[in-house]
Amino acid sequence: MFLQNPLPAFLRLMTSSQGVVLASICLLPCLLNAQFTTASNATGLTITSYTAGGANVVIPATINGQAVTGIGGDAFRENLNITSVTIPNSVTSIGVQAFLFCSNLGSVTIGNSVESIGSAAFLGCTSLNNAVLQIA
Repeated sequence: MFLQNPLPAFLRLMTSSQGVVLASICLLPCLLNAQFTTASNATGLTITSYTAGGANVVIPATINGQAVTGIGGDAFRENLNITSVTIPNSVTSIGVQAFLFCSNLGSVTIGNSVESIGSAAFLGCTSLNNAVLQIA
């Protein structure tokens, strides 16, 4: 049996029943969160840019324990790699021109808490043929 000690997300220490301390580095959460740059807002975090090259973007509901509540203006602007985006229920706003000219974006799923979508948020998304708006 292993007992986990509270440490930063990237480092885990475990103690076996014999008292042996084992260490491991947990890179997956760090790598997932590293895909986005963020800024603090009144209710949590706003995604300000996407730094990875993946085609299927899943915005996390939380990053480092803070709720992701917004997608900032120009956050994904002109990203030609993106083909689908899933926005969690924690997000309440999508900024002006957030996905402007993401011409390969074909599918968007928007969580049930979005209250505002900025002007031209999806302008120039010429491949967009599937949009799912979840209802609360």
